[in-house]
Amino acid sequence: ASCQTDLTLVSERKPKGLSCWGCMTASGQTSSASKKTEEMRNKQSKKKAAARGVFGDTENMKEKARRALIRLQYNVQDCYHETGIIQKIAKHPMFDNVTLAMILLNACWMAFDLDLNEADMLYEADPIFQVVENLFCTYFSCELLIRFSAFKLKSSSLRDFWFVFDSVLVLLMVLETWVLTIYMMSSNPKSSSDLSKVAILRLVMVVKMLRISRMARLLRSVPELVSLIKGIKAASRPVVVFFVMWIIIVYMYAFVFRQLSPPDSMYFSSMPEAVNSLLLNGLLPDHAVLVNNAARENWVFWPLMLTFVALAVLTLMNMLVGVLVEVVGAIAVTEKEGMTVSYLSGELRRIFENRGLDAEMALTQLEFTKLVVDPDAAFVIESVGVDVVQLVDRAHNLFEDLSKAGEIGFSFECLVELILNMRGTNPAKVNDMKVIKAIMKETQRAADTGFEKLDLELMRIKDELRELRQAHTDHEIALSHPESDDDEDDDVAPDVASG
Repeated sequence: ASCQTDLTLVSERKPKGLSCWGCMTASGQTSSASKKTEEMRNKQSKKKAAARGVFGDTENMKEKARRALIRLQYNVQDCYHETGIIQKIAKHPMFDNVTLAMILLNACWMAFDLDLNEADMLYEADPIFQVVENLFCTYFSCELLIRFSAFKLKSSSLRDFWFVFDSVLVLLMVLETWVLTIYMMSSNPKSSSDLSKVAILRLVMVVKMLRISRMARLLRSVPELVSLIKGIKAASRPVVVFFVMWIIIVYMYAFVFRQLSPPDSMYFSSMPEAVNSLLLNGLLPDHAVLVNNAARENWVFWPLMLTFVALAVLTLMNMLVGVLVEVVGAIAVTEKEGMTVSYLSGELRRIFENRGLDAEMALTQLEFTKLVVDPDAAFVIESVGVDVVQLVDRAHNLFEDLSKAGEIGFSFECLVELILNMRGTNPAKVNDMKVIKAIMKETQRAADTGFEKLDLELMRIKDELRELRQAHTDHEIALSHPESDDDEDDDVAPDVASG
């Protein structure tokens, strides 16, 4: 259901220039680079499919589904007119709901008609059968005409699979209900040969069997049924491989049993009888009697019954077992989580009462720290899988985030939620990665600030050392300068005396 909602949202966001699927090739041309990229992706997908062998690859299926959903999604209503009463009727949800209800009623009526209507042709049946068949034929014809009239470009209707599918079924229904009835009533029964009548009856039988395929529209309208169909499609390859392996094993053993058995053997009198005995009595013993009795009436029933058993019993029943196991597992996890939450909240409320804390008041950082290091509270927190040391280390960051949000502390519900989220058995989520990223950024920012302060302090120390070095140099020069002055005085004195 969520996928269907996403598809609807994607289709609603489409630009007006690409409103019609049939006009997409004229309005937007795919570049050669994108085509090459798509070809490379297809080649990679084929290589992955060949590498995974018989069994499906979950990651590859997710990748294919993601690429399919990223593309512009097809919606037949985008090909309809934007104004007019016809397009408004065709786009209205009630129109689809009434059509689905008529399809369901028609399927039920076909079963009723098959059991109680003994006439070969419609004009020979009782009036109730004639009236109902004409009503169904009229409604489906009008429904198809409304959908066809709603198309902006009539050629776009040929690109819609479900419209073409319904058109074929409606044409067959019109052929059976109106065309053949008028032809048989207008022709002379005496002049018409028995051979042509038999051919018409066979045509009517085929048309009635094909009309049940309209139930496929009901499958399309229920997302859960679509998921089951996709599951059967995904499992078709391994199922076929296992069936082939069964047939090979059955054939080999049938050959051995036929070779070792006498000609009048009950189960292995011939190769077909040996294969049938091993396949039904050996692999499918619960359905052997039904298949054999149906095959005695008509040999066509044998492959049909085996197909039904393989699809409805082996495939769908095993899928049902898998679904039930998954549902029971989900319920067990939910019940276990509920028991954990009930135990944690009950024990914390008891500890709050013993320490004189009000569960309705916000818990400050000091109270939170004292509560967490309390032996009883620490035992309860550890029992649900939370590291108390890590919880204490995170207290500063948690209350800092609360202060930024303008709150003074944790409420009791937030405290229980916090403890449950700190369990080590919780799977990592995107939100957890965001929290870790925010903590790392904050730590990096604090480290950068500390390094900047350290750089400034080092620069100050460096300047002071430079000044001290310069003062020391000047002091040494000052100390050495008086000796040079005395030497100059000694050099000047003899000159003055000689003069």
